[in-house]
Amino acid sequence: MVQCKVAGDYRRHYIVFSGAILLFVLLFLNEAFAAGPIPYSREALVELNNSAGKLGSVIPPVGATKGELFEVMVEFYTKLFSKAGYNFEKSIVQLSQDLSKDPAFPAKVAYVNTPVIQLYTMSRQLNEARKDVSIKPAVDKSLSKETIVALDKILLIENQQIAAQKAEDEKRAQAELAEKGKIIKENEANRIKEIEAAKQQDKIDFEVKKIEMDANVRIQAAETEKRKEQAKQQNELALNEKQNALKALNGRYENKQGKRLAGYIDVKVVSDDKVSFSLSNENFDLSCKIVNKEANISYNSPRDIKVVFGDLEEAAKNKNACAVTIAYDGDSLVIENSPRCPDYCQRGGSMTGRYKQI
Repeated sequence: MVQCKVAGDYRRHYIVFSGAILLFVLLFLNEAFAAGPIPYSREALVELNNSAGKLGSVIPPVGATKGELFEVMVEFYTKLFSKAGYNFEKSIVQLSQDLSKDPAFPAKVAYVNTPVIQLYTMSRQLNEARKDVSIKPAVDKSLSKETIVALDKILLIENQQIAAQKAEDEKRAQAELAEKGKIIKENEANRIKEIEAAKQQDKIDFEVKKIEMDANVRIQAAETEKRKEQAKQQNELALNEKQNALKALNGRYENKQGKRLAGYIDVKVVSDDKVSFSLSNENFDLSCKIVNKEANISYNSPRDIKVVFGDLEEAAKNKNACAVTIAYDGDSLVIENSPRCPDYCQRGGSMTGRYKQI
């Protein structure tokens, strides 16, 4: 009888336990699949902004690879949307479908102050990172196949728009050039008629040849002038872009561990290739401090700027030498190497970390 009672109790406990597991699985699946793509509404944008305020910044591990940085970026976007009640990857898929129907829809007035621009910008950031084929394993690990296909579609549509705009600009330029040539030829034709009425045939032939040569020279000169003007405009745009990027580099950057201020970097651009900076990083009794030192600027693009302090080659050979490489990605400074600078750091203190602009 005791054995029967135990067996009966076991069966009852097993049924209750199994039911609890089933209920947990159902609740988990419901939560996992309930979240859908973010709607294109002002209310959704407010929810996304509130989610960003609650989430804060995500700091990748020191010395992270490009693949790990990609995974951190996807993780941040996923958490951002999840806290707002939406699914990030489903939102990317929905965006690709909407762009396929109307590639120009993000620019329409109806989508101002909605999450469309933010979502489109995030997709472009992911696609920009995916240009580096070495991070493909990280892409496959972080994103579903459906999301990767959606990103490919978005990139294809964007490239098609760029190509179409370029073709339209070229067509317009050719039309303007043809119109100028037409006007020149019409003027020259009128001049030929006047000459034909006043002079003999042989002189007319001579003038015609001269006019044609002059017209060709003028057309070529107009083309040359246009190319010079285009090159000038491109150089000015590149210079303005660099100046604005270096101007944005100025300011204070802080490294916070929770609420504690662990360090800061003050940057002041003094020329196109030099900055004056101060750095302080305190980790209890391990601290580093550099005050008002000049460093070199290595500029590639607004989101690819490096500040180099010291001699990297010398630091590789001499452990007492100090060389620091600081990367700027648009809103933060990241010390890429792990310098040990005995002249500036106490008891083996380190400067590594991410310093966010304030």
